Amino acid sequence: MVLEGVIANPDMVPDSACGWLSPWHEPYTSPSEDPVPYKLRIYQQEVLAGSVVQVCIVGQKMPLKGFMMQGQSVDDGEVVGSWVVQYNSSLSQTKACQQTDDTVTHTNSDDKQLVPLYWQAPTNYQGMVIFKTAVVANYSTYWTDITSPTFKVSLNQ
Repeated sequence: MVLEGVIANPDMVPDSACGWLSPWHEPYTSPSEDPVPYKLRIYQQEVLAGSVVQVCIVGQKMPLKGFMMQGQSVDDGEVVGSWVVQYNSSLSQTKACQQTDDTVTHTNSDDKQLVPLYWQAPTNYQGMVIFKTAVVANYSTYWTDITSPTFKVSLNQ
């Protein structure tokens, strides 16, 4: 008898998820078409290059188990900036999709209502940025293309 199964990695996001910001759980399913029960909150509309921006994932109606987020240029969708993981963070870890620390993701599949994250703008960048994320509610229910309000990164004056 042969047993086949899937080994879940609740604390690790596979490299294949980078290109689509989407979980690659088997069997592969499509994102939920239900209204998104999560919000991305940012508290600044303009920051200086090199500054750190806080963004929070807020579970409004249900907790989340996993996430994957990037800062992207509004102009061309290029991944910009890097994520700063706070000391002893039990909620987030960085991942290198295109460059070091350009993506942030979960560390475990425990339920989370609020996930504070910290993104650092590049020192030589100016332009409009948006955060894009995928959020997993459970193994087969997830949402992709969740976006924050846009904000401006300006060079030092």
